[in-house]
Formats: sequence, C-alpha cells, structure tokens
Amino acid sequence: AKYREMLIEKWMIICKEANIPLSSNFNLEEILTDQVTIREWNLSGLPADKLSIENGIYTTSSKRWPLIIDPQGQANRWIKNMERENNLQVIKLSDSKKGQYLMNGIRLGQPVLLENIKETLDPLFEPVLQKQVHKTAGGQWVLRIADDEV
Repeated sequence: AKYREMLIEKWMIICKEANIPLSSNFNLEEILTDQVTIREWNLSGLPADKLSIENGIYTTSSKRWPLIIDPQGQANRWIKNMERENNLQVIKLSDSKKGQYLMNGIRLGQPVLLENIKETLDPLFEPVLQKQVHKTAGGQWVLRIADDEV
C-alpha cells in the first residue's frame, strides 16, 4: 500500500510540474470506478479494504492479463462470482484438456481463469498472453494456439 501511495504522490508532482490540473485530494477510486461498482464487487466477494479495491481496479482496468497472487483465495472467489454469468472457463494447468478449454473460451468470447500458475507457464498460453493475432488472407483476425487457429 505504501508503494502505491508513493507512486501516486510522484505522479501528482509530475502533473503539477507539467501544469496539468489536479485536485489536491486525488483519489484513484473516484477516477477509475464508482461506489456502485465497488459495492457490486463487495457483494461478489471482494473485501472492502482499500488495497482490495485498488486490486479490483487494476484487475478490471488493465490492458494486459492480470497476475493475481492470492494465497487466501479471495480474488479467485471474486472473479468466479463476477464472471459466473459469462460462463467463466476455469483452467487448472494440470488438466489435460486445458488447450481445448482455452480455445473454446476464446471462440465463444468467454472469460478464462488460469488457476495455480507456477513460476513457468505452459507455452500453449504464450500466443494468448502476448496477443499474437494475425490477419488471414480472408481478412479475419486469428490467433494460433498449438496447431489450431482461433
């Protein structure tokens, strides 16, 4: 939490030096989300403390895939609850059908949650994490996973 506060303080100094208008009581929560969304997150299992709310903001606002270190399983439960209606695909790296689940999630536009990731990740997931999409001759955007195009 202190590290994040330090980053925001530095960012505020840079904004002031660049003459970018900034309120003196800047609050990340007020800029990137609202109380209704935070309440929905809390009802879905995200703890109400400041650090958890910030983690929720980073998770839902990031352009890349969030890596969540979650020893208590709180974020895992929150994501499962939030994405239940969207047919969340939960993949354990030990599952022999993980590639099939990943491709189905992408084809159907369903969210995918990878659980219990270790220090190294199966190369199967690299094209997805690196967003290695390319355009086919027919003009369709595809992603190559193993020997299949999705």
